[in-house]
Order: sequence, then C-alpha cells, then structure tokens
Amino acid sequence: MWPLLMQFARTYAPYITLPVATIIGFIGYNIESHYRTQQPNRPSVEILRDERVVNKIVQETQQEGKVLPDPLNKKTFVPDSIFTKNLSPGLQKPS
Repeated sequence: MWPLLMQFARTYAPYITLPVATIIGFIGYNIESHYRTQQPNRPSVEILRDERVVNKIVQETQQEGKVLPDPLNKKTFVPDSIFTKNLSPGLQKPS
C-alpha cells in the first residue's frame, strides 16, 4: 500500500501542491490583512526633501532681500490642462 501511495504522490505532486499552496496562501493573506494594523500615510522622503530645499532657498533669498516670483507650490506657471494651452479662437469661452 505504501509503495502505491508514494508512486501516486511522486507522479501527481506538481498537480497537487500548486492548488494546495494557492489555497493556503490565500487564506494566510486574508488572515494577515484582517489582523494587521494600518500604517499611517506619510509623505514620501522625496517630497519632504523637496519642500525642505525650497523652504531653505526661500529663506536665503528673503535674508538677501531679493523679491521672489510666485511660489512653486501654486504652479501658476503650468497651464490648467493641455486643452487650454493652444485653444483656437472658435473654442474659447467668452469672458
């Protein structure tokens, strides 16, 4: 009986282990997501560094007495969308 079971397990192992591993992984993933605490959303290190550099530049130029253009975070230099960039006169809204 044991040799027969071993031959069956050796022959059909790839067909048995993949579905079993998938089911066990799915169950474990759902259990972990149920009990895991959510991490707070923090801004990325890149964004924090960019803000710090911009603030440093603003402070240095204010100390030197220079007048700055509009801040970069207002994005007045970027058009609203590509559709308003080169709008033909027939498509412009009357103001």
